[in-house]
This record gives sequence, C-alpha cells and structure tokens, in this order.
Amino acid sequence: MTSGATSPWELTVPGSTLLHIRQILGDEVDSATVTRMLYDTGFATGESVFADFAASTNADPTTFGHDRFWTDLGQFLSAHGWGNFSHERIHPGLGMVRTEQWGESGPAAETSEPSCSFTSGMFSRVFTRIAGSPIAVLEVSCRSCGDHDCSFIFGSEQAVGRLKGLLLENDSLDATLDLLS
Repeated sequence: MTSGATSPWELTVPGSTLLHIRQILGDEVDSATVTRMLYDTGFATGESVFADFAASTNADPTTFGHDRFWTDLGQFLSAHGWGNFSHERIHPGLGMVRTEQWGESGPAAETSEPSCSFTSGMFSRVFTRIAGSPIAVLEVSCRSCGDHDCSFIFGSEQAVGRLKGLLLENDSLDATLDLLS
C-alpha cells in the first residue's frame, strides 16, 4: 500500500469462522447479546462492503435500477465467498433474500434459532445505503437451524418491526404476511 492510501486492509476467512465466533461467544454470554454483537459488527462492516461493491462496479450503486442492483450485488457477494441468492418482493414494502448456501450458515451448526446475525447487519447497512433511509433486516429461516435455506426479510424499520411482532404470535410466515394486508 502506498503512503497516504485510505483503503482498509482485507482479510479473507472461511464463513465457518462466523459460526465458530457465535459458538464461542455463546459459551460466555446469552444468545441475545451474541446476536446483537454479531449484528452490530455486520452493520459496521456493511459500510466497507458497500464501498468495495461500488468500487467493483465502477459506478454509484444508488443509481442502479432494480435488476442491475440485485444482479451486481449477487455477483459481488458470490465472488467473495458468501454464496448465491435470489431476491423477491413478498409484500408491499417488504423484500426477501433467500439462499440455499450461505457463507455464515451451515447445517453442522445445529442452532435453535436463526444465526446469520452478521449477515443481517451487513445487509441492513448495504440496503440502508441504497435506500437512503434505515432498512431493517430479519432472518426468518436458517440452514444452521435445519431449515432448507436462509431467508432474510427487509424493509422499513416499522414494517419489519410489525412483522417480527406478528411472527412471535404466528407459526407461519405466509399467515403473518396475510395479517399485514
């Protein structure tokens, strides 16, 4: 790196490192604290991810159309070892990212609750940068819990907060989404 350069250094570690960190922290503090710590770390890291994503496109991602944004972000994250994902709009004001193979999750983790907290925080920061206003992210299924995929719902803080409250009262995501109508 040349003198005066402002680029941060980058370190590549396997995704399983995040699972290991979660497990070690879980041995020391309660699950809610671990989730908050990893989410906050992911959110802080999301700023660098956004900057690297923008640099990889040689453009400002906030100016991308819907299709270009999702295609380019998917290619960027896949190239950096996170995995492939799909995106869909699931309700007015709410979207979902789904992946059957994600860097932060793994069936061997055998957790009882969704555990991709770092990713949720990272997505929150990246999506907030794109939207220009706060975007909340809630993981609703996780391969580490034995689910088929990891699914992240995102939207305004109010919409995701309402969804989260309703999910605590209902077993089905589809039934909960119907209640939002």
